[in-house]
Parts: sequence; structure tokens; C-alpha cells
Amino acid sequence: MHTIELQHEISPEQFETVRKLLKAIDIKVKKPEKTKMSEDEFYAMIDKARQGAFHRDTPELRQELFGNV
Repeated sequence: MHTIELQHEISPEQFETVRKLLKAIDIKVKKPEKTKMSEDEFYAMIDKARQGAFHRDTPELRQELFGNV
């Protein structure tokens, strides 16, 4: 099996059309994993820290905060 990664933003309607076309020719579509924190998530994390909700630094927490950076 070969994997090709393509990134391009399309509308939900276009996605469904492309997904059906690729399925017809036996190509599987996989949604990418989320790797970046949104601006809202970042500020929510800062607000939480300011309220005293601190966490001990662990590899799991680093993965949650920074992903694959």
C-alpha cells in the first residue's frame, strides 16, 4: 500500500464529491490528525493557567500542548 498526502482546503460539498470519486476507484480518504492548537485553544489554556490550574510537566502534557512540533 502506498500513501500520498495532499493538503487542500475544499468545501464540505466538494469533499463529498471527491470522496465518492476516490472511493469509486478504490482510494481511501483519511482525515488528517489535528496537529496545531487554535488561537482560541491557546488563550483558553493561558486563562486556565492564570486561574491556578497548573499541571506537572509530563511527556503526555507536552504532546497535548505542542503535538509534533
